[in-house]
Amino acid sequence: MMIKIGDYKISTPIFLAPMAGITDYPTRVIMNKFGVGLSFSEMINATYISKNSKKSSERLIDFKDQQCNLFAVQLVGNDPETLKIACKIACDTGADIIDFNLGCPVKKVTNGYGGSALLKDIDLVKWLIEAIVEVANVPVTIKCRIGWDEHFLTSPIIVSFAEEIGISLVSIHARTRSQLFSGKPNWKFVNRIKKTVNIPIMINGDIINTKSAIKAMTESKCDGIMIGRGLMGKPWLIPELAASVFGIAPKVEIVKDRWNVIKEHVDGIYHFYGSRLGNLKARKHIKWYLEPHNIPIRLKKEILNCSDTKETFRKLDILARNYDLKKERNNSCLQ
Repeated sequence: MMIKIGDYKISTPIFLAPMAGITDYPTRVIMNKFGVGLSFSEMINATYISKNSKKSSERLIDFKDQQCNLFAVQLVGNDPETLKIACKIACDTGADIIDFNLGCPVKKVTNGYGGSALLKDIDLVKWLIEAIVEVANVPVTIKCRIGWDEHFLTSPIIVSFAEEIGISLVSIHARTRSQLFSGKPNWKFVNRIKKTVNIPIMINGDIINTKSAIKAMTESKCDGIMIGRGLMGKPWLIPELAASVFGIAPKVEIVKDRWNVIKEHVDGIYHFYGSRLGNLKARKHIKWYLEPHNIPIRLKKEILNCSDTKETFRKLDILARNYDLKKERNNSCLQ
């Protein structure tokens, strides 16, 4: 199943969802090695990038040298001129695809009238999309939710005019903003949108394993899946889904030693951020890797409380000698 975004053809219809503070450079490198079809930068505030803030500039680092075919940048904002400036900077930096965020449910973003808050104002959304498409010299995509709440299920209208404006693909989280990450995703609602457009639609929300991926695809009839939290601590899920859901031969072998993956990921975080900040950044990823497994809580706490790089790797080596990460508890529930 081939996904076409502009002139780009993506053979694996599994995308890594952009998540601020999570899908950073080291994490994208790991996901790329496991064969994800497309990964995005962390969400970047258009205002900050237009002012050349250090944090936003760091998030624009080109990772093509890490065997990634495409470099996709996600922007969030509510002012057309600011978005134009940010878009130009991203394109000049080397972005192959620009993605516009209409889905972030976090209060810090929605209180500033960005992300999913824009779903309440379809006229403004149209204006913003037109502004981005006008200046982008690369394909533009959007990510949204099905609406703000049950009274503002505006995604069908937005996706329709987005296609007319020139949007190349839409990824839809099958919940409203008011649901946040609770309740069941309405994959069938997304199918109603899919029927009305010709551009590719990616389904997102509560995809955590083969069973949920198949159900999401069956009910939505979308072109592919976008996964966020469901891949955290489980990058090996990518080739498993490629084979079981889409019948695609994995680009990489199913990893036998998952401990080596964890150590490679953690090492990448330390090298990217430095030892002190890297130690803090690595903790959440280590927690995700260890969470589904029958490892005593005491040992998990010990490794999460490590104060330096050497101690972290020493603890990981001890755990690796005593625990098999292929044996998971059947109680994982990610959003």
